Formats: sequence, C-alpha cells, structure tokens
Amino acid sequence: LFCGCDKSDRPLDVNSLTVSNHVFSGCVDIDDLTKADKLPYLPQTITLEASGNTLKILRQGRFPCGSKAEIVVTNEGNTITIEEVNKGPAAMCSCPSEYKSEINGMKEGIYTICVLPFKSEDGYYKPFIFNFKEGVKEKVKLEFFYNWL
Repeated sequence: LFCGCDKSDRPLDVNSLTVSNHVFSGCVDIDDLTKADKLPYLPQTITLEASGNTLKILRQGRFPCGSKAEIVVTNEGNTITIEEVNKGPAAMCSCPSEYKSEINGMKEGIYTICVLPFKSEDGYYKPFIFNFKEGVKEKVKLEFFYNWL
C-alpha cells in the first residue's frame, strides 16, 4: 500500500480520526440528491473535500431500502478505511440515497482511502488516493470488486 506523510513527515496516529455531522437521506427520488448527475443508472460515487483539518464527504449511490447508513472510520497511518454500517432494517430492494459526513483530525498529505460497503463479505470498492490539501475537492466513481472464490 502507498502511504503518504504530512509536512512534519509523520503519518496520522492510529485511529486518531473522528466522525461528525453524519446525515443519511434514506430513499429519495434521484432528482432530490445533492447536485446529482441526472443519469438513469446512479453510479456509486464519493465526493471528498479538504477544509481545515476536516475531510467533508458526500457519498451517493444505491443503498438497501429501509437502511440507516452510518460510517465507522479507522486509520492506520495515512490509510483511511470508511466502513458503511447499516443500523436499520434492509429489504432486498435498493433505492437512490446519499450521506454526508465529516472526518476530523486530518493533516495535509497523501491518503489511501478504502470504502467498505454494507455487505463487505460480498466485495469491496477499489481503494483510491486523495491529496488532502486545503480547498482540494474530488469526485470519485467507486469501482466494486466481488469476492469470488
């Protein structure tokens, strides 16, 4: 894995990040998503924005109907794992949804971001690199890989 460092040449302390201001929309009409791309098929995307020592997240896609998405954030140095956790019931259907959240405790540097969906035993999203620097904003289309035996 690639690991970057901040200006002090020291990575973040293990599990030093915290989550705040988390809001999940639940099922919505695709036209009601925040600045959604008006596509018939809604891709799984995440938009990251660096502001001070905060990483602002806007995650859009299809989530299980009835779910209540929350996130658990862990880090090992400059590798950040965002695990999506369902705290509500879920049906076999899915619907357009989004969540907004903030990760606090960031430092300037290069990060490997890993997003684990609700059912991570089925697969995972391909990790990607984000350069955390004041004002940087990037939208990433998440690529899903199945855990096939």
